[in-house]
Amino acid sequence: MSRKSTVKDNSSKAETVTGGSAVYAALSLLFIIGTFYFYFFGRGLLIHQESNTLFIFSGEYLGKFVTRPGGLLVYAGSFLTQFYEATVTGAIIISVLITASGLIMLGILKALKASMTVIPLLIVLTSGTLMLFQVRYDFQAYHLLGFVIIMAWILVSLSARRKVSRLIIPGLFPLVFYVCGSFAFIFTIFYLVCNLMYLRGRSRWLPGFAFTAYMLVTLILFRNFLFFQTTGKLLLYPLFLNETIRLTMFHSEKEDIATV
Repeated sequence: MSRKSTVKDNSSKAETVTGGSAVYAALSLLFIIGTFYFYFFGRGLLIHQESNTLFIFSGEYLGKFVTRPGGLLVYAGSFLTQFYEATVTGAIIISVLITASGLIMLGILKALKASMTVIPLLIVLTSGTLMLFQVRYDFQAYHLLGFVIIMAWILVSLSARRKVSRLIIPGLFPLVFYVCGSFAFIFTIFYLVCNLMYLRGRSRWLPGFAFTAYMLVTLILFRNFLFFQTTGKLLLYPLFLNETIRLTMFHSEKEDIATV
C-alpha cells in the first residue's frame, strides 16, 4: 500500500469520525432544545392535544380503531398523548420521537453511502422539519410515530442483504398499510425512486412495476372486501393533518375517531 493511499484512508476515517461526532452532538442538542421548548413554551399545545384526545383501555374502544387502515397508529398515538397531561412527560415523548427520526435517518443515509459532509445537514433538516410541524396544534403524536415507523421500515429494507429478505420486506406492505394507513405510501415513493436510481439495465423497471401492482391489489382488497373504505380515505388517512382533511370531501366528522 502506497503512502498516498494510506494518508487518504486515514483522512477518510478521520472525516467519518468527525462527521459522526457532529451528528450525535446535533441530535443531542436537538433533544435538549425540543424538551426545553415544549416544556416551557409548548404547554398550551400539549394541554390542547391531551384534552382533545380520548383514550380508554377497553376492547370496545380498541374495536373502533381496528376497522380501518391506520387506526392502530392513531390508537397508539392516543395512548402516548394521554401522558401529555404532565408537561415534562409530553415534552420528553415528543423529543424522543424527533431524535429517533434523526438516528434512523443516519442509518438510512449510511446505507445509501451518503457523504459524511452532508449527512449532519440532512439529519438536522429531517428532525428540524418534524419539530416545526409539531408546533402545529393538529400535528398529533401519531403523525410523529408514523414517520418514525416508516423510516424504520425503509432502514430495514436497505439493510437487507439476502435476496429473499429484499422480497419479504417490501412484501409487508399490506401489514404496514393496515397499521400505519397512508404513511405506507412514503415507503412506496422511496422504494420506486431507489430502484430507478440504483438499479441498472432494463430490468430495473420490473421491481417498481411489480410493487406498484402489489400495492394496487392491496388497495382494491382493502377497499372492496376488507374495510369498505373509500379510495380517498385509504389514500389520506391518517397522514394528512386534521385541518387539511376537514377541507376535503373524504372526511366525515362521524367517522373521525382520532379525537373527540
